[in-house]
Amino acid sequence: MTFASLLRSMRRQIIVEDAIPGNASGNKQVHVFDFDDTLGVTSTANGVMLYRDGKPVHKSKDDVKAWLNKLGVSDKDVLAPGMKSIPERDGGIAAYLSSAGLAKVQREFPSSKQGVTTGFADKVNQEGETILIDFTPSSSTDIKTTKPIKSVISRLKAANAQGSDTIVITARKANGKGIDFSGNEIDATNSDDMNKFLSDAGAKPTDGVMGVTGQNKGNAIINKYVANDETAPEEIHFYDDLKKNTDEVEDAVAEKVPSELYIYGPGEFDHNEADPETPNKKFDKKKGQKMENKKSESELIMERWTKLAGIPSSTSNKRSVLRESPSMFYGKDLQSSILSQIEIAVEDIMMDLDDHDVTGAVYAGVDQLTSVVENGNIDDIAETIAQLKLVLDEIEDAELLRTITQKINRIEQELIPQF
Repeated sequence: MTFASLLRSMRRQIIVEDAIPGNASGNKQVHVFDFDDTLGVTSTANGVMLYRDGKPVHKSKDDVKAWLNKLGVSDKDVLAPGMKSIPERDGGIAAYLSSAGLAKVQREFPSSKQGVTTGFADKVNQEGETILIDFTPSSSTDIKTTKPIKSVISRLKAANAQGSDTIVITARKANGKGIDFSGNEIDATNSDDMNKFLSDAGAKPTDGVMGVTGQNKGNAIINKYVANDETAPEEIHFYDDLKKNTDEVEDAVAEKVPSELYIYGPGEFDHNEADPETPNKKFDKKKGQKMENKKSESELIMERWTKLAGIPSSTSNKRSVLRESPSMFYGKDLQSSILSQIEIAVEDIMMDLDDHDVTGAVYAGVDQLTSVVENGNIDDIAETIAQLKLVLDEIEDAELLRTITQKINRIEQELIPQF
């Protein structure tokens, strides 16, 4: 196996091993998962009422149905007990919706206009339209009827396996007691139920289940994991189907803490609207924070190669060692040595392109050059380089273009003439 083909094999292996965006070590990552419609599809209904200027709006079921239809909530989103009058709420009509149906209502109201019967009911006492949500019907999770979303559960398993901190943060009440529309106290068992559901799937979160009762998950993440800059994780990964939650996490966390942020969602994971492998949004850590303990893919490849080759780990510039001492691997035959230097130089260029996510004709040209170099025909190498130079102007990064051009010129002007 040639040097270049070995490096490509290593690159493929690293891509498989480091499937999570970003490349911090596993124990420097935190993965935060929503439950409903993210880890599992549940059939529990939650209640919602529309308020206007502090008063319930709807006094008939037909009015509620018309309002829900206007928001895109269908009849199938309405679950038992359906719609009912709440005497303790001035006879207002509440609708009991699936988590998907409730999400359609919530996306129409900012967080400041969403009250919750458990602790935050006073949010409806303001001008304009607001909603009041009763999460107590989902004070427990029926693990027998909950449908697992396998792709997200697999992501949770992978995060656990690599030593990351994992947690479920749900809008439900996790434990203790909740308050329903009528003011009754309801025992909450979601923490135990969700932990059991995930344990049975081999994916129990390391930090358990946290309930925020419909409040800001971004603040919960900061309070839990970003107590100070010194102990903050390098990466925070957040998975949630609901736009309200992804927006709040973005507002609270993105570029405001010393951690990179990856947001997966919004969208239904069960219907491939969101992908737990591919973040919808990525954010760097807050300005002024150094990217410490982070290794690029090319550095990981080089580290493995030099370890296999027996180069001491203390060597300060391993690329330089490989570039200037190819005889360590190929012997002292002059032509073989020159060819190996060309091969290393081309792979060095490929690493630069990978580090900057360059694709298109430039990447294809370098990939073709790699194959030609393996064949060892110096005339074909020279011709391929000439063709490659015609498309270099596709590189938009001026500094990268300068670097790639210098490396190609070295091959063309210094190495090829020695062959």
